[in-house]
Amino acid sequence: SPFVFTLKASVPNKVKYFTVEVKSTNPVFIGAVGDINVGSNILDLVNPSDGAKAVFSEILPFPYGDVVNNQSEIDFDLSDAQTPLLAFTGTHTFIMHVTDQSGCKKDIAINLVVE
Repeated sequence: SPFVFTLKASVPNKVKYFTVEVKSTNPVFIGAVGDINVGSNILDLVNPSDGAKAVFSEILPFPYGDVVNNQSEIDFDLSDAQTPLLAFTGTHTFIMHVTDQSGCKKDIAINLVVE
């Protein structure tokens, strides 16, 4: 059964760019993300495409737009992602690429195993 699944990104100098690169051992999952996001597995959280917004509403409820841009703390509530992700077994990696307002960059990978 689903559980509360939350993360918090802390960016002291505030977000300038924030993308999430989606990788997976399950090609069907990558295909689903790509089909919705016009062939791309990279989701822009600051200036999302319509395809990225569709991924956020259908599979991965990531925050985006004003709740990410120029913010120093971003809450991710991925609890609602559990049900759609159960359809895709495998190891899914979400690489968060963040650049702050002063130009500092950080990449953080989150691995999620679905059995």
